[in-house]
Amino acid sequence: MATYRVCMAIRKLNFYPKAEEFSSSFQNSIELLRSIRNQFDHMHTQITSGETGGGPLSIIFGNEGKSIKFRKLSMDTVLLHELIDEAYRMVASLYPSFNVNSAKESGGAIRLTLTTSFKTTNAN
Repeated sequence: MATYRVCMAIRKLNFYPKAEEFSSSFQNSIELLRSIRNQFDHMHTQITSGETGGGPLSIIFGNEGKSIKFRKLSMDTVLLHELIDEAYRMVASLYPSFNVNSAKESGGAIRLTLTTSFKTTNAN
């Protein structure tokens, strides 16, 4: 729920016009995310570990990945993506020398290379 915390931090930047614009443009998405977060946090405080079977309470993807869902609450992943993307752009605008539209670095699978050597000695 870090996205929600970022949105709340942006709201605190009310002296910055782009922050006010972000908060008003995405008010419905932020409130929907808030309701999911609050329900999630509430469930964690109300349910003991014995009642969950020792497993986690999970926010899941539903509707073939088109939404995130927790209990009866859901949010379209498109709305969540737009919220994250615009929050990123708003925060990046605080740093004028940073080009938010710069080309992405090459990605791909993370690789780890290990080199080992063994030396055996005869104990006799």
